[in-house]
Parts: sequence; structure tokens; C-alpha cells
Amino acid sequence: MLMQSMSPAAAMLASLGGVALLGALGKTPRLRDMAALLVAAVQLICVLAMLPAVMGGQTPSFTLLSFVPSVAIAFKVDALGLIFAITASALWLVTTVYAIGYLRATQSAAQTRFHVCFALTMTATMGVAFASNLLTMYLFYEAMTLATYYLVAHEGTDEAYAGGRKYVGYHLGTSIAFLLPAIILSFHLGGTFDFVPGGIFGDGAIESQRGLMIVVYVLFLAGSAKVALMPMHGWLPAAMVAPVPVSALLHAVAVVNAGAFGLLRVMFDVFGPEAMQALGLTTLTVYVASFTILAASFYALRLDSLKALLAYSTIGQLAYIVLGGALLNPNGMLGGIVHIVNHGVSKITLFLCAGAIAVAAHRKYLSEMGGVGRRMPWTMAAFVVGACSMIGFPATAGFVSKWFLLVGAYEAEQVLAMVVLVLSTLLSAGYYLRAIGVLGGTRQPTRPGDGVHGPAAHTPPLSGVRDPSRWMLWPLVFTAALTVLLGVLPEATVLALARAVPGVSAVAP
Repeated sequence: MLMQSMSPAAAMLASLGGVALLGALGKTPRLRDMAALLVAAVQLICVLAMLPAVMGGQTPSFTLLSFVPSVAIAFKVDALGLIFAITASALWLVTTVYAIGYLRATQSAAQTRFHVCFALTMTATMGVAFASNLLTMYLFYEAMTLATYYLVAHEGTDEAYAGGRKYVGYHLGTSIAFLLPAIILSFHLGGTFDFVPGGIFGDGAIESQRGLMIVVYVLFLAGSAKVALMPMHGWLPAAMVAPVPVSALLHAVAVVNAGAFGLLRVMFDVFGPEAMQALGLTTLTVYVASFTILAASFYALRLDSLKALLAYSTIGQLAYIVLGGALLNPNGMLGGIVHIVNHGVSKITLFLCAGAIAVAAHRKYLSEMGGVGRRMPWTMAAFVVGACSMIGFPATAGFVSKWFLLVGAYEAEQVLAMVVLVLSTLLSAGYYLRAIGVLGGTRQPTRPGDGVHGPAAHTPPLSGVRDPSRWMLWPLVFTAALTVLLGVLPEATVLALARAVPGVSAVAP
């Protein structure tokens, strides 16, 4: 039930207002850092304040601008959008704590610009999460791309600027060439930009415009570069040149989840299950997602760079979300939706650990990291938890997602999806257990030069290496603990809200 509310605006204004505050405090670093924490905390509170209404069946909404009756910049807060918003805002607060320690430890320049761009990005993220129509989502989708450019290129090196240009080129190029035409054609076929549970296309359009509707869906797939489905994935490894806090939140949670979230909106609320199945789009999406999962997993097996390994793992894990949505049955959809949260929490743990190792040991290649984990026990423990979740071990968040995905694939009689889920789990175990073995010193590191990138010729000694400062350590320990909590108590956490999404309520607790 729709209810007029300024709650979505409050969540966006919290971070947007923080931009001015952070800029004003730029010359007083300690106050600026405390303000960054305050802004992130206020946004999280604003987002969580909408939880009781959504769980009670209400949909807070408001319209910012209405050009004509069918064209507006408008927002609504439903269960799917709130899941994305809670994940992003909660992990923004955690990453802000980490970023303060990381930027101080690396003596990074332009720290004020860093926090300002983070706040702008989170404003855009909330806009995507709460968009009530395709037009609104597109505008904030593009705003997110522009706001994150300076975060990707933060280091100011030639490599950083090259990564930033590739990042923007992929996102703006595919968005303008594919996503915008898909949105315009959807309006032509359905008569509205609005997200409608079950889809906006009637039986007449499905029967008479079959070919055009398939083209429109392919355009949506091609235009959603943020989800990094192959072959639109090249930006993500290139963007790993960014500082670890950027890679952690934006390229493991906010940006990539915006792409996956957007495709779920298209499948659920633009095309809808009936059109997806009638047009054969379910099978097409399963094939694309399955190829991405396997290709990314095989490629990760040969990587030496830890951040590159995590990047390709992210590409495969995002495809799980798309795969679950494409199954279009309650269990499959539930698995895809909860993986937005479970992957985000687990993968951010791994990125934070990679950053801690880079700062403490000055290492970024596995072939340099033999035995590092023994000198950084808390970091090592958190890495093991995050890796086990990505593999899908019981009592971790990743297991919950994969269980529902596997059940959903079985119920949909998608044999390919079932095989891919099992095989990708084995491949994930291969490269993550290799990394754990190297960090723990129980197996030989990769030979120098193996993988896409080789390590530096000189490897710094391990003497003096230890767990990072509290600013960096507490966030990664917290997200590791949250990974276990989501795996042990899924019913009391993410599943309760996920079951409020239309189409998954049939799944029994």
C-alpha cells in the first residue's frame, strides 16, 4: 500500500547534505573524519527507520518532479529496494571507519575529495535503490558513474587515470548506447516508465511485438555494465587500481549491486515472469549468467594478484544474483535477492583483508604472501571466514544463498544452472583454498610471474608485519562476524525482509 512519505528523501539528503559539511571541514582532518562517520551513521538510521513500514506492507513514496502524468522523477521504498539500501548504507559506515585508518596509514592525498565523492556516490545509490520508475533509476545510475570516477582515479597515477577512463567509458558508453534505448522502447511498448510488480507489458504486446521485446531485453542486458556480465566486465578488474576502501564498497557492494539490482527490477517489474517465460528470456539469462560464472571462476584460478582474484570472484558472484532472478520461482528469486546482502558482506571482508595486508606487509601478489597470515592472525581469521562464505560452506552467508539457488534451479528443472552452481563452488574452493594455504604458510606460494601480473622483483621482509590499526582491524572483524551471523541466523536477518518481495512470499520459513 502506497503512503506519501519524505523518508526516501531523508536518506538521500543525509549523504547529499554531508557533501557540504565534509567540504567545509576539509582543512581540519579530524573533524572531517568524524563528520564522515556522522553522515554515514545518519543515512543508515534514515534507511533503517523505513523498515517497520515496509515490513508492515506499506510502501513509502514521494514524487520530486512530474513533467507530465506519465513522466516523473519519483521514489518508492519496497522490500527489494530496502534490502539494497540497507546493505549499501550499513557497509558505507563500516568502510568509512576503515577508510579513515587506511588513508592515514598510506598518507593519501585528497582525502577530503575522497569522502565527498563517497557521499555523492551514496546519494546516487539511494536514488537507484528507491527509484519508482526506469527514468529515475537511469538518472541516478548515471550520477553514480560520474561520482565514482574520481574515486577510481584517486591515486592520480597514469594507471589510475587509465582505469578511471576505462571505467567511465564502459558505463557511459553501454548506458547511452543500450540502456537508454531499452528504456525508451519499454515506454513505447508498455506506456509507462513505472515499475509494476508482474511487469508493464500486456498480453497484446507479448503476442504482437515478440521480436522487439526480445531486442529490448537484450539491450537491458548489454546496458547493465555495472553487473559485469561477460563480455561487459572489463571495467571491473581495471577499476581495482582504486584504493582498497573504494574497491571494497563500490566494487563489491554499491556499484556492482546497483547493476544486479537494476536487472532484477527489469525481470520482476518491467517484463515480469509471464513475459520472461513466454519470450524465452529466462533461458537466455540463465545461459549468459552461467557462462559468466564459469568463465570468471576459471580465470580466477590463474591469478596471482589478490585484488584481481577478488575482482573476478565478484564477476562470478554477481552472476549468481542474476541467475537466481532469472529462475523466476520463489526459491530461486529468494537466493538471488539475499545474495545481494550475503555477497556484499562476505566480499567486503575479503577486500578489507587484502588492504590490511597491503598496508602492513606491502604485498599485493599471492606469490609474495607466504606465511603473512601467521603474523596477522585476526586478518587471517577474517579472510578465512569471507573465503569460506564465497565457497559456500555451511554456517556462512554464502551457503544460504547457494542453497536457495540450488533448490530453485532444481524446481525450475534447469539442469545447466545446477551443474554451474556445483562446478563454480568447486572452482571457488580451488582458488580460495589456494590463497588461504599461501597466507597460512602451509603451501608454496605461486611462482613469481605466474598469473596475469607478476609481483615486484624485490619482496619486502616480513619482520615487523602485524595486524593493522584498530581503525582498519575492527571493520574487517565486524564484517566477518556478520558473515557468520547471516549464515547461522538467516531467518532472523535477511530472509525476513526478502520474503516481503512480491513473488517470493510462497517460500515457507
